Amino acid sequence: MGLYGFKGYGAMNDKKYLNFYNKFNDEVGQLSLEFLLTSLIAILIFITISLPFASMAIDSTFDISDSLNVKSEISKINQGINEVYSNGAGSKRVVYIDCPKSIDINFYKNIGQNLGGYSIAYITLSDESIKTITVLNNADNLEGSIHLNKKINTPLIIEWPLDSPNINVRVGI
Repeated sequence: MGLYGFKGYGAMNDKKYLNFYNKFNDEVGQLSLEFLLTSLIAILIFITISLPFASMAIDSTFDISDSLNVKSEISKINQGINEVYSNGAGSKRVVYIDCPKSIDINFYKNIGQNLGGYSIAYITLSDESIKTITVLNNADNLEGSIHLNKKINTPLIIEWPLDSPNINVRVGI
């Protein structure tokens, strides 16, 4: 009788049970090791192939985000220019800009067309290409450029002095 009152249960010396367990465990161990090695190789190949694509997708996403943010900030500036232009000489407006990148914004008149003006900024993307962002405004008396550093809440002063025919845009302090 064995330990629990049944024949064979407590008897660990019984070769029949030991051979059965050892044979079963050896085969499972060999199979697990081969499975782990092939899984590891498959995962390494998958990572090697997919990582460059993920990097390109992330760069592209950041480029699109930066372009849209810059366009949004230029649109805020042009909205302020439109308000100053519509209010006439002697008006002033302060616009706060959150610039995601350091950029130069150039202001031009639409020459030959009485359509107002436009603002242009150039952004360098992650692949070193340059994207042009153009936004229209109503002011036909604004020319010049400003430089904006990457910063939050940069005050931008847009004013049309009484003694000047042109609107001025400058970074305030």
